Amino acid sequence: NGTFTHQTFGRRGMRYIRLTFEPNVKVDSQISILTSRFPSKKLGQFQSDDKLLNQIYTIGEDTLKWGAQDQFDDSFIHERAQYLGDVYVDLLMGFYSYNPQQLAKKALFQYASTQKPSGLIETVYPSGLHQTILSYNLLFVSMLKDYYLYTKDDETLNALLPTAEKIVAGVGTLKNDNG
Repeated sequence: NGTFTHQTFGRRGMRYIRLTFEPNVKVDSQISILTSRFPSKKLGQFQSDDKLLNQIYTIGEDTLKWGAQDQFDDSFIHERAQYLGDVYVDLLMGFYSYNPQQLAKKALFQYASTQKPSGLIETVYPSGLHQTILSYNLLFVSMLKDYYLYTKDDETLNALLPTAEKIVAGVGTLKNDNG
C-alpha cells in the first residue's frame, strides 16, 4: 500500500527496465524515470531504406544524446571520464545530430591543460590514471582540425594550435632508426 520511490546516488544507463512483483500485488501504471543530459537541440536526421541501419543510427544517436552530460562521459556507471578517442567519435557524430560545440571545446581545453613538458597530453580527463596513449595524442590534432572545420571557431583554433604543434613535436622525438 502506498508509493515506492527508488533513486540511486549516481546515474544509470539503460534502454529498458524490468520490474517484477510479488503475486497479488496491485501495480499502479504510473512509473517514471528521472533523466539528465546536456541541453542541446537536434540538428539533423538520418534515413535509409535499410531498416537495420536506421536502428543502428538511432541507437548511436541516443547514446550520444544521453551520454553528453557536463562532458562526454565514457560510461554511465564505471567512471566519469572522457577518453579522447571516444570524445572524437562523439564530436563527429554530434555535428550531424546534436550540436556538441560547447562540450567539444571544453574537452579540447581540458586535454590541452594536461600537456607535459614532452609535448604529449593525458588522453583521459578527468582521471588519476595519467594515461598517455600515443595514437590518441595524434587524434587530438585531428579533433582540433575537425572542430574548426565544423565551427569556424578561430579563437579556439588559435588558442590550441600551440598545443597541437607541441604534440606533433613530442611524437617526433620518439622516432628512432627503425621508425
